[in-house]
Amino acid sequence: MQLSAKGAALIGKHEGFEPRPYNDPTGHCTVGYGHLIHRGGCSSRDRSKWGTLSTAEANALMQKDADRFEAAINRLVKVRISQDQFDALTCLTYNIGEGRDGFAGSTLLRKLNAKDYDGAQAEFHRWVRGKGKRLPGLVKRRAEEAALFGSKAPSQLDTDPLTDSERKALDRLAYWRRIGRRDGWERRGEPTEAKVNTEEWKRRITAFYVKRIEDGVAKDRKGGGSLRKAWDRFQRLERRRLLLDAVTPPRTEADPDEPEVGAYPRGLPKAYRKHWNKPWTISASRSSGFRKWLDGHGYLTPHLLKREAGSKDGVSVDEGTVNKAARDHAFNLEKLRHVLGDVPIDVISYYRSPAHNRAVGGARSSQHMTGRASDHSRVWVEKIGRAKVARAAEAVFRDGGVGTYPAGSMHFDSRGRRARWSSFGLIPVGLVEALDAVHDHFLPS
Repeated sequence: MQLSAKGAALIGKHEGFEPRPYNDPTGHCTVGYGHLIHRGGCSSRDRSKWGTLSTAEANALMQKDADRFEAAINRLVKVRISQDQFDALTCLTYNIGEGRDGFAGSTLLRKLNAKDYDGAQAEFHRWVRGKGKRLPGLVKRRAEEAALFGSKAPSQLDTDPLTDSERKALDRLAYWRRIGRRDGWERRGEPTEAKVNTEEWKRRITAFYVKRIEDGVAKDRKGGGSLRKAWDRFQRLERRRLLLDAVTPPRTEADPDEPEVGAYPRGLPKAYRKHWNKPWTISASRSSGFRKWLDGHGYLTPHLLKREAGSKDGVSVDEGTVNKAARDHAFNLEKLRHVLGDVPIDVISYYRSPAHNRAVGGARSSQHMTGRASDHSRVWVEKIGRAKVARAAEAVFRDGGVGTYPAGSMHFDSRGRRARWSSFGLIPVGLVEALDAVHDHFLPS
């Protein structure tokens, strides 16, 4: 499950927005919407280094923090919970942490996993102290979180669209993938080498679940459209998407399927391997077959997944009908990656739905809403070197936009016409190099 817009609003409300580093009630250095810089108070160096965050940058930091807490809740909670309950737990964990001294070691988690929803709700009110003192702000926050959580077990319609048997199948697949094997269906003994090297596990889950769901959707469509059937169809389509994601899992840093140099994702046709190795070339970006293969397997380009480029409010590039533009921009980012020396590129914001763009205070005609723009963190820019990034961007986005935000993060877009700006007006590359030298001298990273 993922944090909803309601949950994000609850976190933002109680954390509050602070554009500059400050000390939170427990004395730790924090910025934005409660983003922890480090334990202990803020120094003048912290304030100089972080400067003033924009709302968009603070939202990006909050999303990154929330991703970590979402993963912890999905891993630790063993019972069904509703979206509201998930939002309440994420808001709590965002504040108390996910470790053994926080959510993972809490009585709340123990009672919840024992299906004592009423007892779990009561436990929210115990987390109201900071430095041994009862804090009125935390009392109010816990009351709202507890009210959102509720005291009842969720109904089937409020929860994960997967059935118990399907969820167990996915958990089994995740376990076998984690230990590097592929035959998660064998109940006894170690899988044989032959079975490990086959696609049997994929064939079985497709046959047992995905086909059944597709048949159910087809049956619904033939039978006409009641509200109940429309909901069933949505549930089945959602289950199909989740299951297909499990069958062809997206690449992550911890995934053993992550292609190394000279390796390719499963199922990649030999004809496209040259494009996979050199996605910055014109032939790769213009290959309709390669683009179609990427699209069908959840990629924009070999180094960027669709889900990573989607809007932070859950709208994907497919739903936003900006897939082609987003893919074109992604290939430009592949060129930028290559010009910088084939280094990974940190993307903090890509496509924004119109609603999300309004929520973060984006420009009315923001290129993010077309899928043609991406923002990149100040930390990444300074790690590579601001002058180096600026020169590379000038070369790659000659007919696009290159901008610098007040906090130092950068914006690139493929709008089709030249646009340049920064928080200080137009800055020549030579001046950027000089500013970098001053930064390195007084504020070494």
